Amino acid sequence: MALMDDFKRLPLWGQLGVFVLADVLLAALFYFFYYQGTVEQIEARRRELSQLRAKIEEGEVAQRKFQLLQAEIERYTNRIEQLKKILPSVLEIQAVFSEVSNRAKEAGLQMTSFKPQTSEDRPSQPYQVHPLNIVVMGDYHSFGRFAERIAAMDRLVNIGDFKIEVKDVNRRPPLLQVDMRVETYTYVEPPPETPRPTGVRTPARR
Repeated sequence: MALMDDFKRLPLWGQLGVFVLADVLLAALFYFFYYQGTVEQIEARRRELSQLRAKIEEGEVAQRKFQLLQAEIERYTNRIEQLKKILPSVLEIQAVFSEVSNRAKEAGLQMTSFKPQTSEDRPSQPYQVHPLNIVVMGDYHSFGRFAERIAAMDRLVNIGDFKIEVKDVNRRPPLLQVDMRVETYTYVEPPPETPRPTGVRTPARR
């Protein structure tokens, strides 16, 4: 009651000042005990949300890269399976070479030399080359038929380097001798990757 009486005795401007001071104190209490903590919590949540969004974006990028890698692996696997279908096994090489000889005879060529060569590795390719050097004689038409028969084989066989020499110019068509290299291939499984040791530290040089 005494405080109320003292307040009533104050002039109007004094009473207004007391109200203003009370409002300031209430605003200060609201700011320090409620608003400031709420703002800090909001900012913390915003930072967490921003970090979460960044992690989600990183995950989406990683997922897209993984999908691309998975598609590339699938394409490579399909290509290998296709190669396996047309590439002979090591045990089939001699049979393939014998078929080359038979197709030369079917085309009307005379085989004068038949020499299988040492297999050749291709370190950067998933196959091994098996060359065959042959010398055949015949005319242009016979060579054309031979090339068609080689291309129609179930297994992959290519005619590589060749050298043509005319043996009888008086014959029509001229008699030719062709020294050629025929190649077939076998698929080679890539070596397994050596796992890298983990947790081993290399001692520092002094």
